[in-house]
Amino acid sequence: MTRFRILLATTALVVATATSVSAATDSDGLQRFKGIYKELIETNTTLSIGDCTLAAKRMAARLKAAGYPDEDVRLFVPDGHPKEGGLVAVLHGSNPGAKAILMLAHVDVVEAKREDWTRDPFT
Repeated sequence: MTRFRILLATTALVVATATSVSAATDSDGLQRFKGIYKELIETNTTLSIGDCTLAAKRMAARLKAAGYPDEDVRLFVPDGHPKEGGLVAVLHGSNPGAKAILMLAHVDVVEAKREDWTRDPFT
């Protein structure tokens, strides 16, 4: 279930990124998606040793690289919890008369013990 949530968050990020990138071939878009997905999966965000702030920073960097302005990409880190940061991004639509849509996801994952998996859960 946790991997599904990461996939959902990644999909939202890919869609947002794709709106600011000039037209690309389908394989280019798929490669960008795989790169974002791989980066998130390989970023350990477990409570014990993970770092949600790092994951948020990485996704913020991707949005900024895609052309989103700094004022629309905001990283936040709760006082006293330096590894529990998150990201708020404003993705402006093309129709100013349309209602806003709120998309919410989280990046922290449940602890994964390597011995419980047939494959490394972070690759």
